[in-house]
Amino acid sequence: MAKRSIIFALMVTLLLIAGCSNGSKMEWQTKDFGILTFDYPKDWVMPDNPDEQFYTFISREPYKPYLGVQDSVIMILGEKTEDAKDFIQRFYVDDGKIISESEELVGGYQAKRIETEKTEEAEEDQAIIHTIAYEVNTQSPLTVVVSIQYKDGYKDDVEIFEHLVKSIQFDPKKRQTL
Repeated sequence: MAKRSIIFALMVTLLLIAGCSNGSKMEWQTKDFGILTFDYPKDWVMPDNPDEQFYTFISREPYKPYLGVQDSVIMILGEKTEDAKDFIQRFYVDDGKIISESEELVGGYQAKRIETEKTEEAEEDQAIIHTIAYEVNTQSPLTVVVSIQYKDGYKDDVEIFEHLVKSIQFDPKKRQTL
């Protein structure tokens, strides 16, 4: 009986230790980004943009586009509606394949959700680049594209991305100035 009690106490202690080390809660911060606000992880990097341009990258480390996707990167971009469709086609669909498409709401507006993947050739190996992109029709001249690109091994970052997308709120007063 004493052995069972000791084993049970050890198991409970191990479970508590495992829960404390792996269950750390992510801290979020809210970013006011022109016509919209959104939440992103406090320990991720978001650079300041020159000239109030409506695009940004959010990633674990400073993102360097010339190096390509190293792990995962979230991008938010505002484009004229036709330019946004062209952007999604050119950067996410061409040379790849569409996995799924659906219609959803983002910040109260209709959005097309597209999931793609393509193979990226590197000097020594190949990598599959996964993309989830939302094309949000803001009922103004501007369409907002919110996307994540990630390599195998970074699928957990999709939950972070979906949290960011769900947190998006558009400011109607700022949206009308577009």
